[in-house]
Formats: sequence, C-alpha cells, structure tokens
Amino acid sequence: MKKAPMLFFTLFVLLFNGCTPQPVLKMQPVSSDITWYNGKAYVLTVQDSLELEASFAGYRGSLMRFNVAITNLSSEEQLVDPGRFFYRAIREVNGRPSTRSYASIDPEDKIAELEKNKKSIQRNGKFEDGLYAFILLASAVAYTADLVSGNNTNSVDCEDEEGELIPPDHEEREDRINAIIEQQEHWRLDTIRKTTLATNESIEGQVYYPANKTAGIVQLVFRIADKNIEVDFKQVRQQVVSRY
Repeated sequence: MKKAPMLFFTLFVLLFNGCTPQPVLKMQPVSSDITWYNGKAYVLTVQDSLELEASFAGYRGSLMRFNVAITNLSSEEQLVDPGRFFYRAIREVNGRPSTRSYASIDPEDKIAELEKNKKSIQRNGKFEDGLYAFILLASAVAYTADLVSGNNTNSVDCEDEEGELIPPDHEEREDRINAIIEQQEHWRLDTIRKTTLATNESIEGQVYYPANKTAGIVQLVFRIADKNIEVDFKQVRQQVVSRY
C-alpha cells in the first residue's frame, strides 16, 4: 500500500506534462521606432526616399508572412518586385553566427502553381468521368447481350458490395477546386505584387517567405531598384501559461 502515493504522484506528473501547451513562436521587431495597432507591432523606416512599414502576420504551414506597406517619396518611379525580396536567418552555432538566405515567395509563381494544380484536378476529373461512362456503357451492352442470349450469369449486380461501381465524387472534386480558387484570390488580392510606384504612391499587402523556425534573428531585405531596406525581427519562443 505504501507504493500507492508514489503511483498517484507519477500519474499526476505525466498528466500535467501531457497538458502543458507547446511554446508559441513569435516575432518581435528589433527597432526603437515601433507603433502598435490591434496587438501587432509595426516597424517604420525611411531610407533613400522610400518609406517602409512592416509587421509580423504569423505562420501559415511551412511559410511565414509579414504585412508590408511601401511608399515612394522620391521624384522618380520605383519598381517594387517581391521576387527580389529575401531574408537572412541568423542564429548561433557553436558560439558563432550562422547566416542562411531565403528568397520570398513570388505571388506570380504561386498563382501559376495553383492554376496548374486546378487544371490537373479538372483533367483527372474528366478522365474519371469518361472512364465511368465507358464502364457503364460496357456493362449495359454486356447485360443486353446476356438478355438476348438468355444467359444473365455475367450481368453486373450493383447491389453486390464487391462488384458495385462507385461513381466519381463530383462534390469532393468541386470542393478541392473551390479551395484552390480561394487561395488564388488570396495571392492575387492580399499580397504585394510587382508594381511600379509613381511619386507619393503606396502599395501594401502580405509578403510570404519559407519559415526557418530555428533562426534567432530574421533580417528582412527589401531590394528596390539599387537600394536594400533592412528590417530585423527577433524570433522568440513564448511558453503559454495554462490556468487550472
């Protein structure tokens, strides 16, 4: 009986550890010029007649995204091309800084990739529909031939679970296509796309990058014309406190 308290204690520790939430990754701007809006920290920087504002928007699967606004304060047109954006993932390895660069996700490439996936689903769907119609026709012809010959042993019994012909799932196919269309609309409307800004014109939207969740510092580099505008964020793991 003396082992009972120890057993209950062990079970309590295992239960407590199992209920402990996983730490949440967050980005904190490394800047003295920060403004807050709706719980998000925005960094504002002005460099070479370009004004840039950035905030961390969150992770989305294997990608991380930032809200970005760019204003051209110069007297000349400026080309904003997200295909030229990248970031440096900086972390310490054996006491020394290690840096790795990642290019941003170009919305044009992503939209084209989604269109390719959509057409592949549509093409496969047409093949499935055609194959299903062919099998139905072949079964009908075989059944008619059996009736004419007076032999119906080879007819297809549609009530038999093993021999039942399952029609293509059009609803599931449409759901997949609609999900892709929604993603395409997001990349078309909500992201920064290649744009020429006239004087005092602005553009804003989201910029996506492949995530590196081991980096200590994420240094965003916005390459516009011959200028590099850099904005640093510190990636931290924040433990969520549970209340019982």
